[in-house]
Formats: sequence, C-alpha cells, structure tokens
Amino acid sequence: IEREQGSLRRLLAGPVRPWQIVAGKIIAYMLVICLQAVVMFAVGHLAFGMPLGHSLLGLALLTVSLSLASTALGALIATFSRSSRQADGAGMIFSFILAAVGGCIGYPLYTMEGPIGFVSRLTPHAHALMGYTALMTEGATAADVLPRVGILLGMGALLLVLASTRLRYEA
Repeated sequence: IEREQGSLRRLLAGPVRPWQIVAGKIIAYMLVICLQAVVMFAVGHLAFGMPLGHSLLGLALLTVSLSLASTALGALIATFSRSSRQADGAGMIFSFILAAVGGCIGYPLYTMEGPIGFVSRLTPHAHALMGYTALMTEGATAADVLPRVGILLGMGALLLVLASTRLRYEA
C-alpha cells in the first residue's frame, strides 16, 4: 500500500534504512499475530478444554518466533509484488502451500523420511507444529522447544534480511 500511495518513496528518502522500515512493519504485524494467538489459545482452552501444556513461556516464545518468520515472509512477498492486491493473492497462495507442506493440512509430512520430510522441515509451519505439539501434548518445557524457537528466529532473520535488501532496490 505504501508503494501505491507514494509513502514508501518518502520513507526511503528520510534518514531511515530500508531494514528499519521492514522491521517497523514486522513488529506491528507480529503484535497482531501474537494477540490473535492469545485469543485462540484462550478460547480453545476455556471453551473446548484444549491443553496448553505446562509452559506458557514456551508457548509465548514459540508464538513470537513464529510471528517473526510469518511476517518476515509476508514482507518479502510484498517486495516482489507490484500492488497490494498482488501481495494479498501471493500471500494467500504461499500460506496454503506452506501449510500443506509443513503439515498443517492433512498428514504431518515432517514426520516422513526422505525428500518429502526434508522439504516439510524447511517450512516454519513444521517447526511450529513440532513445538506446539511438544508443549501441549508431550509436557515439554520452554527449554525443550528452544531449538524450534531458534530455527524460527533464524528463518525470520533471513527473510527479514532478504526483504530489506529487496526493498532497497525496489523503491
């Protein structure tokens, strides 16, 4: 939207680096995602008896790291899009593909051996699912999911770097 309205050009003309613009956007969307997760967990737990496990810290760490990876991917998609409509469409397509490959739709492919399992474990969805499953059903602690949190943070950081680099050249 900023590109369409001309505000992106003004932002880039100011004393702000492209990565700071991307980071500011990501932080805002991360907050929205985290609030959505709190509502979903609360409703799931209170209305349906969904177990949350014994580590709310683990849930929080996993949710924040997943929100970073998700929003950074959205920012990267936006840098390749010519309009907000195109970004919305591409984001929706990527969401469904990654959800299916990551194990959110149907069978958890990350449990499989071979190329399918390998590709599935390249998605943020697979690592989030593994972490949430461990916390909610296996009694894992925050320390137990730190490897998943680290992977998600790494994915988010890499996508953030790619998005900010791409923004620099697409102004």
